Amino acid sequence: CPLIAQGKPVGLLFFLSREKNTYQDAHQDIFLKIAGQISLLVEKSRLYQQMHELNQELILAQRELRHQATHDALTGIYNRRAITELLEAQLARAKRHNQPLGVVLLDVDFFKQFNDIYGHQAGDSCLRAVASSLNESLFRVEDMVARYGGEEFAAILPGTDASGALSVA
Repeated sequence: CPLIAQGKPVGLLFFLSREKNTYQDAHQDIFLKIAGQISLLVEKSRLYQQMHELNQELILAQRELRHQATHDALTGIYNRRAITELLEAQLARAKRHNQPLGVVLLDVDFFKQFNDIYGHQAGDSCLRAVASSLNESLFRVEDMVARYGGEEFAAILPGTDASGALSVA
């Protein structure tokens, strides 16, 4: 009995008996119905697997889009949009728990001159190095670093008072 799903063969159901003339026309009708049911199960299983794979692809694509929306493409650290949202959340948390919140803003001095003299590729390398240095300088998991603008960076330091933020800066 052929297993057919969506008009395409997907397998074969084979019945065998050691006895001659075991199967009659009534058996064949039952076998064909069984084959039809198995075909449906095979097709449903294939569709379920396909849906599962597509769902996994969508989850990965969503993660990638979320990352692209919140991280700077050049440096890999948070972007201005993300750090602004994080700052709002951290400010609310600091107020709610009556805790300090340190924020450090920095600007790379003479960056335009550096870019003009050495070129944009060197400028990009400089910005990546600054971002990497900032990330390495912050030892706590809860600290956040972002590229705030062209050559401007920001760090959010939860639970850090003014003297602590000055020390980090």
